[in-house]
Amino acid sequence: MFVLEIRLVYIILFSSFSSSFSFFFFLLLFLLFSSFFSGTRNLALGLNSRLSFCQTNKFQAVFKGPDNKQYYFRDHGIFVVNKNQVSSIHRQTIFPNSPYFVDAMTYSQRTGRAYLFKNRQVWIYKYRGNKFTHLQTKRLDRIVPNILDSAFFYQGSIYLLKDGYLYAWDEGKNTVTPHHIFSISYFWKDVPEKIDAVMQGENSKETVFWKWQPIHKMQYYLFDNIARKMVKSGSFASFFPFCSS
Repeated sequence: MFVLEIRLVYIILFSSFSSSFSFFFFLLLFLLFSSFFSGTRNLALGLNSRLSFCQTNKFQAVFKGPDNKQYYFRDHGIFVVNKNQVSSIHRQTIFPNSPYFVDAMTYSQRTGRAYLFKNRQVWIYKYRGNKFTHLQTKRLDRIVPNILDSAFFYQGSIYLLKDGYLYAWDEGKNTVTPHHIFSISYFWKDVPEKIDAVMQGENSKETVFWKWQPIHKMQYYLFDNIARKMVKSGSFASFFPFCSS
């Protein structure tokens, strides 16, 4: 009887151990497969974002932000380009309380602030803690043109572009600097008319102009800031090496 009880205890313990072992074994398999499929899904999402981005025909505005990341505003979403990686993120995730449509946007490397322009208003954001925090929304001064073509950061200042003319914008006073309104040809010669967006190139020596062409769709024009002339142009996809890889 005593031996039988020992055998029963042994069987129960062995069964418990076997059950626990099986549970942890299957749990480990589940975690491994979950990690694998999650990684595969993220890779697929990344590839889909890149493919969708490379097929972009038109966007509303663009700027180069912190860490040289590029932000392309299109409808309710924003494409964030970081070297060869492309992420598609809802605009409210990056810019809380932002308008659905923008006329222009830019980022000041001097103050760490991003500005989204729409009609006669500007949404102001501060970049801190790896994210943009909405500070306030202001009404633009009357001297600032309505429905801007573009806005960009150049040589330590923000410039607003409208109908081929540049307006030096004072961030602190939220207005155009007096007597600082001049033709865009003052900086760059032979810039195409009706530019849709402007962005600083890979370095301060280059500026990229984007223009919507009904036939060729979105085109880029790369200008040398020192020579003040165009050095390269092409389709939207050809501007990004990863679009052809």
